[in-house]
Amino acid sequence: MILYLKSPFITVAEFHFDEDAPATGADIVRYLWRASPVSSSPTEASFTLVLDLAKSPQTLLANMHAETRYRIRRAEKDRFQYDFWCAGEPEASAQFCDFYDGFAASKHLVPANRKRLSALGERGVLDVSRVRDSTGIALVWHAHYRAGDRARGIHSASLLGNATDPALRALIGRANCHHTWCDLLRFQQQGLALYDLGGWYGGTEDQEKLRINRFKESFGGVVIKEFNSETGVTTKGKLALGAKAVVLSASGWRRSWKLPPRPQKQTAAHLR
Repeated sequence: MILYLKSPFITVAEFHFDEDAPATGADIVRYLWRASPVSSSPTEASFTLVLDLAKSPQTLLANMHAETRYRIRRAEKDRFQYDFWCAGEPEASAQFCDFYDGFAASKHLVPANRKRLSALGERGVLDVSRVRDSTGIALVWHAHYRAGDRARGIHSASLLGNATDPALRALIGRANCHHTWCDLLRFQQQGLALYDLGGWYGGTEDQEKLRINRFKESFGGVVIKEFNSETGVTTKGKLALGAKAVVLSASGWRRSWKLPPRPQKQTAAHLR
């Protein structure tokens, strides 16, 4: 379990996989990536893709798509540098967050939740890794949650969003495949049984998520079903979740009716 502040007034407790759930004193309790639903709170089904690390490296490689195998082998000529930190080191976590925030801005995503990642690091379950090019420039960062016999990807970021040169884009693509392969082998050598690629989109409409599905599927593995839920424990927590539901509902209504985005507030920079 981890405990962190969602806001100055709301405390969140997270339980991962099939952890027991003792009383915490949190305002909101979340149950993530469980094998079965939580009977005490509304639950949503989701999917993820996992690899069996009991298989030999040769078998794991043989089960990958041909293009992915080619990129991994081709990466041997790129002189990539692979680094990792598996004890939640604050400096490495801060470097990851800085890199991720740049990536998120290029993709119009929310920045890294530093409070949550810090709580994972303090508990010793945050694992971060990166791949640099031959000159030392970071190309890709990964963040994993690891506990028991399983490692699960929770964040991945690269320079691909800002790259326009085809050769650089190809290099970053190879770096990402090489990075995943290095993570996978390291977790296997450390005795883990499962490598969880961190979610699999079960829909058909979001093209970006389908593209990410194809990347994950290229490493082989199987798709499994899991369950997530969150519940308000205190009055503050229930009000916060109620407000969140209203925002999500409004967002879904806007998408369903294909309304134009809200106009951005103009600033002096926009008017120049």
